[in-house]
Amino acid sequence: MVIEKQQIAITKTGFDMLKAEFEQLVHVDRPAIIRDIDEARQMGDLRENEAYHAARHKQALIQGRIDELEHILKNAMVVEQPDKTIGEVQLGSVVKLQISDGHKEFTIVGEHEVDITQNKISAASPLGQSLIGKRVGEIVQISVPAGSVEYRIVSIS
Repeated sequence: MVIEKQQIAITKTGFDMLKAEFEQLVHVDRPAIIRDIDEARQMGDLRENEAYHAARHKQALIQGRIDELEHILKNAMVVEQPDKTIGEVQLGSVVKLQISDGHKEFTIVGEHEVDITQNKISAASPLGQSLIGKRVGEIVQISVPAGSVEYRIVSIS
């Protein structure tokens, strides 16, 4: 039995950002932490050397993130731009929604590029899942702890 690798959907912008982060970690941050570890080693007894232990901890975090990014980038299925001719919400779409107290605009992105401060929501989130495939004028309802929220799609770009 052949098991296919699971592809990770991501926008071109998100892919480029993750690739830049990967390059920074591999070519700048990792060599810097190796130098920090070497310097801390030269300070003497490693059992009580806080600088050494802190540097080793930071090295582990950096390496963990490098491994994670390497997996994402290797398995990425990059979506250049949404096909605006089909008129449906897709990965990469910017969707303007009407809600009870006004309008909200969200960009639908892959799960590894979510940034709620920039209104980038995952296509796998409850709202993202409800929006995918919908058209302008359609209404989606999302269940939230306080009840349900209704959104009407005003525009898709």
